[in-house]
Order: sequence, then C-alpha cells, then structure tokens
Amino acid sequence: MEVHDQNKDFREDLDELEAKVSKLRIDYEQYFMRILKREPLFLRQQVEKTINFYSLQHINNTGDKFKFRNIADKYNSFKLYWNRTIKEIEEGTYKRRSEDSRSNITMKSGAVILPREPSHSSSGDNSARMKKLHNDFIKARKECNESSNNIGLDYLTKAVEQQRAAAKKKFGTDNFDFDVKIKEGKARIVLKNKKP
Repeated sequence: MEVHDQNKDFREDLDELEAKVSKLRIDYEQYFMRILKREPLFLRQQVEKTINFYSLQHINNTGDKFKFRNIADKYNSFKLYWNRTIKEIEEGTYKRRSEDSRSNITMKSGAVILPREPSHSSSGDNSARMKKLHNDFIKARKECNESSNNIGLDYLTKAVEQQRAAAKKKFGTDNFDFDVKIKEGKARIVLKNKKP
C-alpha cells in the first residue's frame, strides 16, 4: 500500500513537473518578446530542484522512469536554447520573432521558411548543395549532442524531398531551398523561400 501511495505521489509530481516545464517555456518566450519584464528564474529554480531531486532517486516503474527522462531531456533542451538566447540578448545579437515575423512563415512542423538569396540551380548545383546541407546538419547535431550515425546523404536527400513535397502541397509552390538551424537545442532542417 505504501509503495502504491509513493507511486501515486511520484506520478502527481511528474504531472506537475511537466506542467511547470510547459509554463516555463511559455514564460521564456514571453520574456524574449518583452511581454514579461523579468526572467522566470523562480519557476526555473523549482523545476531544476525537482529534476535534480528525482535524478538521484531510484525509479522502479519503467513507464514513470521513461516519462521522467523525457521531461528532463525536454527541459535540458529548452535550457540550452534559453541560455543561448540570453547570451545573444546580452551581446546584442538577438533578433526577436516579432521583428522578422512579416517575412517568415511558420509551418506546422515548427520549421521556419526564411527568404533566401537568389541562386541559379542545376542538378550538379543541387548535388553540391545537398552535400553541404548534409555536412552542416551533421555538424549542428554534434553541437547539440545528438546522434548522427544513421543520417546518410541519401536518407537526408529523401527527407528533404518529402519536406519539399509537403511544402509544395501546403503553399502551392516548390520554389524552396533548405538550411540548417538550431532550434530549442535541436538541429533542424528548415525551408528557405526563394525571392521572386
């Protein structure tokens, strides 16, 4: 009975932690957009304290352990992004979303389509661009401590073409190029819209 109560308490703590991480993410976005005047440090300290506490505990239930690891990993990814953004703000290099939202289109996947410099493409050009994109993506994943073992050039090319097809269906054009961005601590391939 006592073990059951402990599991119930832990699951409640996990649900609360997950909600706090989501709230913290929203608060930081609002802070970066200058809606909130102060960085949400108190909530961040609470989250950090809870994650540190449970990281030292033995979690018997595999499902609970998996859920906790997911929440902790998500928080750590956000933390990298927040720290990097705060550093950019301090250095004066941060560009708020509201400043460039007129020229950006956000897709459902979270990828951002950015205006791109004009280029004259050919199939040879395309092959060279795909190799560069692949190298940039692998480099970005290493910077984010993400595995890149299974990401070959052919795999990436296929994924990019699927993304191009989805964008064409959604926006009615396939006039896109691609770039690598680090977003919320993870490497992403984003579509770049060609200028008319």
